[in-house]
Amino acid sequence: MSNGELSDANLDFEKQDSEVHEEKTDCEIEKPSLSKSRVLLLNVSWFGLNAMYLVLSIEVFPSQVHALVGSEDKGQVLGAMIALGAVVTFFVSPLIGMKSDRLVFKYGRRRPFMIAGMGLLVIALFGMAFSAPYVENEKDNSTCSIGLEIKRCLPYLNLTVLEEEERNNSADVDVLLNILSQKDTEGNVVMYVIFYTMVMACYALVSVPYNGLIADLTPPLQRGLSSGVMGAMTLAGNITGAAIGLFFFRLGVVGIYSLVCLIFVVCVLITVLCSHETPLTEEPESLGFKGIFLAYWEPLKDADFRWVFLTRFLMQQGVATVTGFLEFWLNDMVSLPHCWSPERSVAIILLPLLLAAAGVSIIAGFLSDALQRRKPLVTGSAILMSICALIFACLKGKYAFYASIPVAVAFGVGFGAYCAIDFALVMDVLPKDKDKAKDLAVWHQALVLPQAIATPIGGIILDVFERYDCHMGLGYIILFTVTSFYFALSGIFVIKIKKAK
Repeated sequence: MSNGELSDANLDFEKQDSEVHEEKTDCEIEKPSLSKSRVLLLNVSWFGLNAMYLVLSIEVFPSQVHALVGSEDKGQVLGAMIALGAVVTFFVSPLIGMKSDRLVFKYGRRRPFMIAGMGLLVIALFGMAFSAPYVENEKDNSTCSIGLEIKRCLPYLNLTVLEEEERNNSADVDVLLNILSQKDTEGNVVMYVIFYTMVMACYALVSVPYNGLIADLTPPLQRGLSSGVMGAMTLAGNITGAAIGLFFFRLGVVGIYSLVCLIFVVCVLITVLCSHETPLTEEPESLGFKGIFLAYWEPLKDADFRWVFLTRFLMQQGVATVTGFLEFWLNDMVSLPHCWSPERSVAIILLPLLLAAAGVSIIAGFLSDALQRRKPLVTGSAILMSICALIFACLKGKYAFYASIPVAVAFGVGFGAYCAIDFALVMDVLPKDKDKAKDLAVWHQALVLPQAIATPIGGIILDVFERYDCHMGLGYIILFTVTSFYFALSGIFVIKIKKAK
């Protein structure tokens, strides 16, 4: 070999070595450890996001929809609205993630999106508030003295028979027919739904880059801690949202929106101002339409990522089913003490559940980092939630409410442990470090899709089997049994993940 050829070969080798080194630097550069206070400040926005979302989605949105369309259509309109929002989020989130991964800006590639999303989200929320500004005042539970079997079977009986019984002085049927005939419409339902879809798109504009920011700044050895703090902030936000909901009728619609927006804005600003990003110096290769379409599915080519996606999807299917139908279950299957309303009873059950979950999430995060093992904790928590769902399927009648509280606490223990480790698990298996926000946005669909799928599936199960045998509450028995299978499969499939221990 001549000297010229040898020189060219050396140059080629040095170039290849440089490219490998650059690729390794991009993906494996060691991140500095974060203090516990920095981890807390980095994750504090989850508190604001979840405090806002829980009180609005569980109490305010249903009340506004009821005021807009009345009792007869409120379930269909609310379900369709939530499904539409989930579809919008499904398509918007990966696009936001890809743009965030490629943004060249002196303030970083995540925080500018969070600030823009924060401002637009507040505008859209106030649009929802003023589209339906009036709701009914809190009422006593007028159906508490009526037999559970009559309440369960009412939708599946012939109305002419009910009217005949009403003429025969059946007090129970008379009360129920009056309730069903109530209709109180206020506001503009079309504008309300439009603003809701804007809220969901803007929520993604904040949360998707936020996931990327946490993944960018968290070193591998602190992923369990960060995931645990995230879980605790999420659950603490849920508890705060539930507490705020107690003052809904005192504050009014605009007042409750103003309060949750204030909490949300403060939390996001704390995270943005206390986080330091290293901005990109060169804009990555742009993607055409085909590239954008393929990017949706690219992370799912990785087997471990597919299993993480599937396990989270199944877990969220179960959670969405429980939260979506718990209030109905209390109303139809449980004799509530002291003539409480189902809404109040749900809050009383959720409070110990969320408190248990918040406490366990921090412990589980530390434990997963100390043991460097995540799969046993995730599987154990999912199986515990599966058992609790089966117990809910068997509970009904006079003492079911009191029995459901310790079951809810056990469910919260499992849910808290799962929330603490879930995000650490997905960070362990991300296919490409440079596409973190986009890949996390794809994973985020496992949280979004069940919002559009779980409630319709649960509604079909409930309606079909209650129609078959409403006297024993067969619909609820099958519904919670199916939910138990969701949780069990979620825990079992975690074993298939190879990159995580």
